Amino acid sequence: MNIVIIGLLDICCSEYKENEHELYNYIRNQTKSGAIKCPDCNNNTGMHGTYKRKVIISEFEIQTVNIIQVRCKKCRKVHAIIPRFILPKKQYSSEVIREAIESKFFQVCMADDSTIRRWNRLANK
Repeated sequence: MNIVIIGLLDICCSEYKENEHELYNYIRNQTKSGAIKCPDCNNNTGMHGTYKRKVIISEFEIQTVNIIQVRCKKCRKVHAIIPRFILPKKQYSSEVIREAIESKFFQVCMADDSTIRRWNRLANK
């Protein structure tokens, strides 16, 4: 299964958790209207399902969120629609990473020093 990010929902973690059902319905309606296109072949997509993803949003809080998936009707690739507080292939939220890079969060961030250095290198590219 090929998973690609095709959209970022500009919403924080608590809002996402509170509105998951409405977001799912919104994405379903967007796929039905043809508004969500495949990033690979630009054809229509349809709902595919969801999967659970754990995200570290603070030193003391890990949230499990449902990530919505759509599938291209032509090339059949599966695409994940992720909210802005989640970064692809990262277990820490974008806010934790941003604060660690800005060195405000360094002392209390539970990520390893090597992880924070890698985030800094990626941010400086």
